[in-house]
Amino acid sequence: MILELAKRQWTRPFIRFLVVGVLNTAFGYSLFVGFFFVGLPKSVALLLATVIGVIFNFSTIRSVVFQNKDNRLFLRFVLVYMISYLINLSLLESISLIIRPIFAQAMSVPPVVACTFFLMRAFVFTHKTIG
Repeated sequence: MILELAKRQWTRPFIRFLVVGVLNTAFGYSLFVGFFFVGLPKSVALLLATVIGVIFNFSTIRSVVFQNKDNRLFLRFVLVYMISYLINLSLLESISLIIRPIFAQAMSVPPVVACTFFLMRAFVFTHKTIG
């Protein structure tokens, strides 16, 4: 019973995170591609896309994924995105040694998404902040 309840508390938000993540990822990836194609270095393009994406994503992740209305969590949310950015940048730089940055960023998305969800669940939208 307890295991089933714990499983539901992680599974439902993760499924919502994936659905909302498609929208958020499309938005952020489009920004990255746009910034990259206008001539910005990949690290700057990623940083700008991340900063703009954080503002957009806070609203969707907070309300839809974790069903939370607490705007005070924004600082923790930003801190998680800073960590996610560093993970993403490391992957982007590494994979870009082998393939073009546009494709390297696309390959970086799945592991970064998984890391971001678990960081959000553990440090931002904890069980005591949801509701």
